[in-house]
Amino acid sequence: MPDDPRRHLPPPTPRSEPRIKVPGGASTQQAIEAERRIADRIRPRTAIPIPTIKGAAARRVALAEARHRLNEPEMAFRDDGPEVLLRAGDERGSVALACLLLENLQRHGATHAPARPLQQVLDRLLVSLTQKEVMQIEVEAYELMQWIGRAMNPYFDADADPRPPDAIHEDGHAAGLELLRRAIAERFDVEITYYTGGRGEWTERRVTPLRISAETYLTAWCHERMDERVFRVSRIGTVERVLR
Repeated sequence: MPDDPRRHLPPPTPRSEPRIKVPGGASTQQAIEAERRIADRIRPRTAIPIPTIKGAAARRVALAEARHRLNEPEMAFRDDGPEVLLRAGDERGSVALACLLLENLQRHGATHAPARPLQQVLDRLLVSLTQKEVMQIEVEAYELMQWIGRAMNPYFDADADPRPPDAIHEDGHAAGLELLRRAIAERFDVEITYYTGGRGEWTERRVTPLRISAETYLTAWCHERMDERVFRVSRIGTVERVLR
């Protein structure tokens, strides 16, 4: 039987995956696909809604005349660019903060940034962060809006509400929020009813309010847990002063 000359050829060299340049270094196509598959399997640990920036600066933006008409085209970008991966927590947090600011501005016609991608990116980023990290982003966005208001107008009053008095009284949480602020200033305890989303039930708690952040989060000493806890103001039902 004649000798097959192919037996003496060296084994073929495995073909390597093409390398794709991405910001922050190089990554193989295999790594990109693996991270995409992992990202697709991420499920929310808890239902985290997209935060809404509050405060006088945000309300002034809501009341201001829109920068563009309703049917004007949004900004558009090409799809054939390189993959950009956000591996580090600082990267995800920074992008989430930028998207949160733009999403709230876009809602009031203040930017041509496309709405759907902003919401999609926020959805994916927020579920990859802890509730504490989401709170930090929400507070930072709130304080940025107030800072911009003061930078544009040194006489800007961050505590003043630009809405008519009738509209302010329509806010069911206004009285409770005012009592919480008094409790912080005068250092007295309050009894609150609080809706716990994880258990889907209302609970009663005695707390010592310490501070309110971004008009959204109440940090207080919880007498039941004997620990400092953070409560969402929107989940507080009733607030009553504790008479010693």
